[in-house]
Amino acid sequence: MLCPKCGQEYEGPQCPRCDGPVVLVNNSDYLKRKKAYEERLKNRGKEELEEDKKEEKKEFDLMEVVDGLFSEENKMSKLKIKARGLAKKLRKSKRKSAKDTKPSNKNNENNEEGPLKSVSIRKAKKFKYNIRRIAFLVAALVCLVLIIVGIYKLVTRKNYELFFSYNDKIYNVTDLESSYVCDESDAVFAVDGKTFYQAENLDIEGSIKQEMASNDGDYLAFVSYLEDGNYEIIVNTSKGTVKLATNKNSKELVALRDSGVLIYTETEELNDEGGTGSKSLNVVFFDGLEYQTINLSEDISKYYVYTAQSLVVAVDNDGNLFEYNYKTKKKTSLEGNVTNLLGMSSDNYNYYSYSADLVNEWDKANSFVYAIGYVYYLYDIKDAKSTVLAKSSDSSMEFIYDETNNYVYALNTNTVYSAKLDGDTVSSLEELDNIKTARNVVYNYSTKELYFIDGDSNLVRVKKGEEKELESNVYDGSLSLVSNDSKAICYIVDNSIYYRKSSTAAAVKIYTGDNLTTNIGMVKYKNKLYFYASSELLCTCSTKGGSLSEVGKIARFWLGTKLK
Repeated sequence: MLCPKCGQEYEGPQCPRCDGPVVLVNNSDYLKRKKAYEERLKNRGKEELEEDKKEEKKEFDLMEVVDGLFSEENKMSKLKIKARGLAKKLRKSKRKSAKDTKPSNKNNENNEEGPLKSVSIRKAKKFKYNIRRIAFLVAALVCLVLIIVGIYKLVTRKNYELFFSYNDKIYNVTDLESSYVCDESDAVFAVDGKTFYQAENLDIEGSIKQEMASNDGDYLAFVSYLEDGNYEIIVNTSKGTVKLATNKNSKELVALRDSGVLIYTETEELNDEGGTGSKSLNVVFFDGLEYQTINLSEDISKYYVYTAQSLVVAVDNDGNLFEYNYKTKKKTSLEGNVTNLLGMSSDNYNYYSYSADLVNEWDKANSFVYAIGYVYYLYDIKDAKSTVLAKSSDSSMEFIYDETNNYVYALNTNTVYSAKLDGDTVSSLEELDNIKTARNVVYNYSTKELYFIDGDSNLVRVKKGEEKELESNVYDGSLSLVSNDSKAICYIVDNSIYYRKSSTAAAVKIYTGDNLTTNIGMVKYKNKLYFYASSELLCTCSTKGGSLSEVGKIARFWLGTKLK
């Protein structure tokens, strides 16, 4: 043993060198205790590492749960592999960290403080290891949250089944084999034209002129023309059937909400030859079988409904611009002497058009454009603020407000203009290019790119005010965005249909035929393209142009949702 006084190694009860203190145990007992002590230190390190491995397993059981979620869908296998790869990397890193925490025998043998200092070093490394483990765990949890959010979006996504209309029957072709859904006459569509409800055993008096379902099918509305020459609105609710607005005026259903709100118009019929008079705009609130009708205007000119804002924006024939919030039942006058009103496109944010859909269900719809005389203004609904866009006497103007790149684009019958945006101030419009008479223009909000066919039949892309020619000899009227794809466009050149997945990607020829229609109507679904090659002839192929096949004569196809 070592003498605690002089450090001399000796055997026996007392140091022979310095007559140090007498040890009242024999040497063999001491060596046994020393060996047992070192074994305990060694085993303690192993036990802690085993405990760490148990915690590690618990942590990665979360990743196995995620793997289980994905295993039910083969389509998610790529994400599954990524999750397992992440788990494998984390385990490898943790094993490496665990090795660093083992006591060093070399340090124990050569260090004067022996095992005590080794324990101190190991504790310091253990602290660093815990920090690493917490960091890895946080990273794993973040990845887990992102994956679960992705699953949720996939599960809750609407308009994700493919339907065909053929011989007045609707078929679901989401799977490899098509399945009959219902007769088209039994399908009541929501305002988006894609979501539909299968109505059964309806007993509607008269001839049905129009029908509409609310988004979840809680309400069904019909316009019926009766034998006595009257028009009538019939609304089916969970409580029963309500009939209203029975008179000689024709009716048009504008919007029907699951909250029990119906917006419709009535147009005065002047004679049997089709002459019409003033048009009124009305809102109906249902409460069971009871209802209340509020007339917004007796002589409406133009109107748009922004459902995310619960708002009706309208101008009457006297030039009075107003908004009506059907949630708060509050009507607000905005301007007088208004000569034009442009709604936001339901397909693209900040694209304002005179031909925009009457109902915009996009949650980003929060502004519109109006004109007083020759001056066009952009009105922000939230801030209740107007910004001057441009001066023009053209009533068919359209605008694109690219606030990300600080540009405003304006379109009229045959010209594209651009102006720089400085805060809320728009500079004077400058002519950018001329366009064909079909006014074939599309705007991709996700990429902030404007596409059009110029007067020389070139396909032109504009971004940040800069033009770039992408293709020549493009058929006027053939350019369109690809549905269910955030960046792609399609068009026709020399009787061939082209698909371009982005402005920087190469164009892919997917079909060649004779006298191709300009109405391609292309949709991307499950990595395949569906498009019209000619009138009602639906074709499909891969995004690279392979596996081309003709589906047949299909009157209509769409990505939609069938309500139960």
